[in-house]
Amino acid sequence: MRTMHIAYLISISIILSSCSNGSGGQFPIIGGGSKKNHSKTKEEAGLGPGENIATKPKGSGDPTGKDNAYAAIDTSEWHPALATTISNGAPYGTLICSQSHEVLKYTDYDDFTDLFNVICKDGAPNKNFTDILNTSATATVEPQVRTFKLQVEPELYTTDFIYAFSVKVPVSSPLELTAYPIFEEMSKGLKTADSEVQFKKDKEVIFPGRGVVRSIEQSYSMPFAKGAALYDKRSTLTNTYLLAEGNNDINFVAEHLLGNAEFYNATRQLIFSFKGETPNTTYMVYLNQLVVINRFDPQRLTAAATELSALIPKAVLRAVNKK
Repeated sequence: MRTMHIAYLISISIILSSCSNGSGGQFPIIGGGSKKNHSKTKEEAGLGPGENIATKPKGSGDPTGKDNAYAAIDTSEWHPALATTISNGAPYGTLICSQSHEVLKYTDYDDFTDLFNVICKDGAPNKNFTDILNTSATATVEPQVRTFKLQVEPELYTTDFIYAFSVKVPVSSPLELTAYPIFEEMSKGLKTADSEVQFKKDKEVIFPGRGVVRSIEQSYSMPFAKGAALYDKRSTLTNTYLLAEGNNDINFVAEHLLGNAEFYNATRQLIFSFKGETPNTTYMVYLNQLVVINRFDPQRLTAAATELSALIPKAVLRAVNKK
C-alpha cells in the first residue's frame, strides 16, 4: 500500500535561505488547488538572462495609493503588528491581504486564493491571522501548527491539506534576518524519530527593483514519513517579493510546484515577514497547502507534515541565537 507524500513541507526552509544582504528579499510559503499545470520554462520563470518574473501592477510606484486612503481603516481588531504602518500610512495588514495577492496576479504561476482566504477577508486580516500571530513560536513558546483544511477523497486517492504557523524572532527587521545562518541550519534537513525531509537549492537568481527580488529553484526529498519508506521527490520555484518600493520591513515569498510531480497536484507556500509591534521583533508567518495524489494514507501525510513543520521555527531560532 502506498503511503502519502509529504516532501513539500520543507520548502519553507529553503526560502529562508533565499535572503541576501542588501537585496530586500526574504522568506517562503505554500498552497494547493486544482490539477492545472502552471509550470513554465526556465526563461519564462525568470531564470534566464535578463528575465524578470513579475511585471509591475497597474498604477505601481506607490503600491499603497496616492490618496493615503488607508488612514480611515479601522485596525482595532487586528493584531498590533498588522496595524503597524509604513511611511505612507498603509497598514501591514492591508499590504499583506490586498497588495500581495495583487502582485501574484501578475505572475500567472498558480492560484494562492485558498491560502489568502485563511488569513484575509475583503482585503483585510481576519481572526485567523491574529490567532496565528498570537501563538507564534519564540525561545520560550513551543511552535503551534494549525490545520485549516483537511479534505480527503479516498476514492480518488487525493488529500487537500492547509496548515499554518509562525515564529517571532528577536531581530529588528526582515532585512536583518539575512545576516543569520538560517540556510545553514535548514540545510541539515528536518528529522524526527520516524520522519525526515531533505532539500537543496538548485539555482538562484536576484532581480533589481520592485516585483521579484529573487527566484530560487529547489528540490525536495522525503525518505521517511512516520516510519514508512517513501520515494518522494519534487521541484519547486520560489520567488521573493517586496510590497513597497525600497521598504525592507515587510515582504513575502510565494512557492509553487515546478513542472509535474508524481504525487502532487499542487504544493503552494506563502511566507510573510514583517517587523513586529516592538522595536526588536520580526514575525515570519507560514501558510502551506498540499494537494497530494496517488497516496493512500492521509493520516501519515498530515501527521508527518505537522510534526516536521514544527521543527522549522526551532531551526530559525537556533540560527538567530548562533550569531
